[in-house]
Amino acid sequence: FIELMNEIYRILKPSGILLSITPAYPAPEAFQDPTHVNFITKDTFQYYFCEDYLLAKMYGFNGKFKLLAQNMEGGKLTSFLRAIKD
Repeated sequence: FIELMNEIYRILKPSGILLSITPAYPAPEAFQDPTHVNFITKDTFQYYFCEDYLLAKMYGFNGKFKLLAQNMEGGKLTSFLRAIKD
């Protein structure tokens, strides 16, 4: 997941937007697909990949995003993140 987020950050233009739609905890869909190896919550992007926290840096994340909006509906978490590049 860290490698994926690094690659997304790398290819986005400055101020580019990432739209992520994924099953998220606590919805059962987050656990039903056996290929899911990482589980996402409504706090994952904010605390691990966005300014102010960036907890994913300790795992090798090299970027920085700003969380623009999030919505949890029908077991899916929709997130909009803006790439912050100097």
